[in-house]
Amino acid sequence: MQAQIAPELAGIMREYTIKDNISLLHFGEHIARKYDAVFKIANGRLILSPRQSGKSSSGGIMPVIVATRPGNILEWSVKPRIGRPRFGEVKTQWYDKEKARRVVESFASGPSRSGSSGPVHTRRYLHADKSEAKAAAKSKKKDLDRNKAGGSITLIGTPTAMAESHVVVSGTRPGVDGDWFGKSVEHKMGNDGYQTTVQIEPKVKK
Repeated sequence: MQAQIAPELAGIMREYTIKDNISLLHFGEHIARKYDAVFKIANGRLILSPRQSGKSSSGGIMPVIVATRPGNILEWSVKPRIGRPRFGEVKTQWYDKEKARRVVESFASGPSRSGSSGPVHTRRYLHADKSEAKAAAKSKKKDLDRNKAGGSITLIGTPTAMAESHVVVSGTRPGVDGDWFGKSVEHKMGNDGYQTTVQIEPKVKK
């Protein structure tokens, strides 16, 4: 299969990475988690792209999903967004072979720890080098920011809705109304007719 790597990721160089007794899919997902990316296999290609890029595998802009109440929203279960981040800072570690010691790297998208923007999340996994540790800290911080809110919205059947689309919600409640990102989309035809369920998560800063 041909690899299709987004330009934002194609320039990343790794000194050494091994695929050891795991499937290709799990190996790709392992790499993607380190760099806040998405790995998938589609149309005979291995695709690696940044999370929340809002683009299709071919580079096209994904359609916006509009969810309104009253309107096309049938039901929703969403944890609202709050101002304070769940974690203010993420720390990771790597081993400096020249100095024979562990080194801590950190990433905070807001104020530092002294600015009390949230508790510190420490990762115990030991990374190979500084660049990998810093990338892992940044990726984990974004993942934690996404998980602090979100949920699902079920709409009247919307055939244009696709995963990786931006979602605009209105008419629900403060903290839910606004812009989201469509993590996944499920289309279902049943006794209640054609319905589309969108799993949403907060957008995070690039």
